Amino acid sequence: MWSGDRGGVVTAAATSLEDLVKSEMEESTARAATSTNPPPPPPRKKKKDPPPKTTTTTTTTTNGVVADEKKNAVETARQETIAKEAQVRTALEEQQRRVREEAQRLATIDAELKKLSAKEQADIGILRAQLEELDRKLVWVSRDYKIKEQAYHKAKDEYEQLEARKRSMHEHLALVVLSSEKRRTEKLNDLLAKMSRHGSSSS
Repeated sequence: MWSGDRGGVVTAAATSLEDLVKSEMEESTARAATSTNPPPPPPRKKKKDPPPKTTTTTTTTTNGVVADEKKNAVETARQETIAKEAQVRTALEEQQRRVREEAQRLATIDAELKKLSAKEQADIGILRAQLEELDRKLVWVSRDYKIKEQAYHKAKDEYEQLEARKRSMHEHLALVVLSSEKRRTEKLNDLLAKMSRHGSSSS
């Protein structure tokens, strides 16, 4: 994965490619200059007294061939330079295209990360708000619980006291009734005994 300063990579790539173009152009020019130097002519056979007119014609023809070779060499070098420059520019454009695509891909990933972070922050904010609301409710409920707990214990104490008093009164009532029944029975027995004595004395 490409990383780092995108602008720095593009500038470095462009600089190295421009250096490559210059280097290729210098090499092509050197080759062209080398090719323009004609090879040494083959040794001529000695001729006996060549006519002056024939010598002038041969020299002119050789100079024309040499000039044509130079022109062809220069043209060839120029075409090679143009082709090499086009090749380098194509490579540079391809590299720049890849850099733009990588930058766009990284920008998309960065945007997705920001969206995810924003969503997480929103969820965290909601949860914190809910926790704060629960804390407030717990404070109120805790206070109410303590108040009601105290009321409960107070009511329980009162209930137990009343229950104990009720049992005591039931016991006392039972004793009173039992004592009353006992006295009544004794009274009835006394009356029956008196009636019995009175009847015996009358007869």
